[in-house]
Amino acid sequence: MSREIKFRVWDKKKKKMYPDCHHKDDWDNNSPIYLGLEGGLATTTGEQDADFNWLEEKNFAIMQYTGLKDKNDKEIYEGDILISQYSGKYLVNFGYYADVGDEHYDGIGFYLTPIEEQYKSHQESITMTDTQSSVIIGNLYETLELLK
Repeated sequence: MSREIKFRVWDKKKKKMYPDCHHKDDWDNNSPIYLGLEGGLATTTGEQDADFNWLEEKNFAIMQYTGLKDKNDKEIYEGDILISQYSGKYLVNFGYYADVGDEHYDGIGFYLTPIEEQYKSHQESITMTDTQSSVIIGNLYETLELLK
């Protein structure tokens, strides 16, 4: 099973989310920001053969789509904050994790980190089962106060 590869970008200076960013070679005149093949972010004038204006990456946060949706059918990206009817609030991350559930295993990929203090030492891989009982309530950039 393959998943759709999509990104959104948070502009740290403008404090603005760009929800539908394309790869530079996947030209779409509706995309506000493009991602380069070797990394980097760019904007363009909207003309297909126009030059790209490369941006300073330090001013942006790139978030990848997990391929999963919450119980309201909303796409889940890294940096999203989920609330589960069973086990509280979680932050969606990408990287190395150590799952300490029923069977201990390590991995690299999307994972959930609990926000509530009593669960902070626990990380787990993100699964469709987790998301079907969860709702996105915000994200790391637009609703930072939810992490408290």
